[in-house]
Amino acid sequence: DTNTRVYLYNKTLYDAAGITAPPATIDELTAQCDAVKALGDDKFVFSDGGTYGWAVLPWIWSFGGDITDPEITTATGYLNSEKSVAAYEYLAEMIDSGCFSPSFLGGGMDSGTGYFTDIFASIMDGPWMYPIAEAQYPDFEIQAATLPAGEGGSISVVGGENIVLFSGSQHPEEAMEFLRFTQSDEYQLKMSEVGQLTVIPALLENEYFQNHPYYATFLTQLETAKARTPHPAWSQMEEVLTDAGQLILRGEVSAQEALDLAAEEIDALLAEE
Repeated sequence: DTNTRVYLYNKTLYDAAGITAPPATIDELTAQCDAVKALGDDKFVFSDGGTYGWAVLPWIWSFGGDITDPEITTATGYLNSEKSVAAYEYLAEMIDSGCFSPSFLGGGMDSGTGYFTDIFASIMDGPWMYPIAEAQYPDFEIQAATLPAGEGGSISVVGGENIVLFSGSQHPEEAMEFLRFTQSDEYQLKMSEVGQLTVIPALLENEYFQNHPYYATFLTQLETAKARTPHPAWSQMEEVLTDAGQLILRGEVSAQEALDLAAEEIDALLAEE
């Protein structure tokens, strides 16, 4: 299966703030802050849960930055580029001003709860939020749009799960049969019913997807979404990214300094492979 994150906004807060449409650009998102903050200091125009890749990559990419070069040989000149630095500086500024929730720094109310309980005017999340809303917040109507665009466009992150058959499997034939089953229309449609998107393009012509109430936004976002860096050292690279982000958003180190150091650390990881 696959998935991505889109911009989910809270219509109750939007209506109360007099906001009539989701932001098409990051500048428009910034401009919505004052109207949301006028509803109370406990209200935030946007929230997310940390500085790990799933959370910050869409900002980096949408600002026009990146983690490494296309060949994944160096982070220097990419992670610490002007555009990547600008993405982090923007997040830090929005948190400092009270526009974005301090949940980025860890702890506090999780994004989903704050969204469903009219604390966060918007979050970035996936299609699994709809089954959650149906089960736990049946009166809440999720509103979705593609991510606000920056200089780099509206770029989200690709998610999903993979399944593989190991060469040492004790039951390779049975395992392969199960793998084939996961690629069947029956299985893919069932996965879609619980908030995951099919990986079979032809299945999108199925009546289920053609008439689906909310998948269209996610499918549109997937057209420009990118995968997290496909490299064996990604988990270690993400730790570096997460730590650098925390230093920046807490105001302990400038974005340029933190990303210069992070780029050096990631370069060292890439050199080991």
